[in-house]
Amino acid sequence: MTRHRIGANQPQNISILPGRRQHCLRGFVLGSLQSTVPLHPLLAQLLLAWRQETPYARDHHWVFSSTRRKGKKPRSASILIEDYVRPAAVAAGVLKDNDTKTRFGLHNFRHALATWLAQNGTGPHVVQGLLRHSNVTTTLGHYVHTNTAEGIQAQQAYAAAFFAAEPGQSG
Repeated sequence: MTRHRIGANQPQNISILPGRRQHCLRGFVLGSLQSTVPLHPLLAQLLLAWRQETPYARDHHWVFSSTRRKGKKPRSASILIEDYVRPAAVAAGVLKDNDTKTRFGLHNFRHALATWLAQNGTGPHVVQGLLRHSNVTTTLGHYVHTNTAEGIQAQQAYAAAFFAAEPGQSG
């Protein structure tokens, strides 16, 4: 989900698909198709609980509403980042407290999610679908990042298989 979509989502778009028990966000456009994004039941539960507490719980209000606009407009993504995301990154040790040069925002989470999913065995097309990319090349070429430890481990596995093979056989 892009930073524009995370704040620009209305409660009426959080639903359970007809005939299923799966929560989803609906109404996203991918290419020429209208599609849904599956939600983990815990996230759906938290969003529905939020709806019980917020003063902006009507279907036409936004999930992250602007208090100045009384729920009729989404809160600015840059304000969400400065008020919540950046302080959380500092608290987690991802950023230094006085670091104003490093670009850090909601888009970083897309890269982190794609990389984490790929490293934990999620298939490329599943990652592509969750990121709402129309092409798996975008997902794998720009969003999934490898780390040095993984590269060394892959080389070691290949070398072990290569040198374990008998002469005249390939690994």
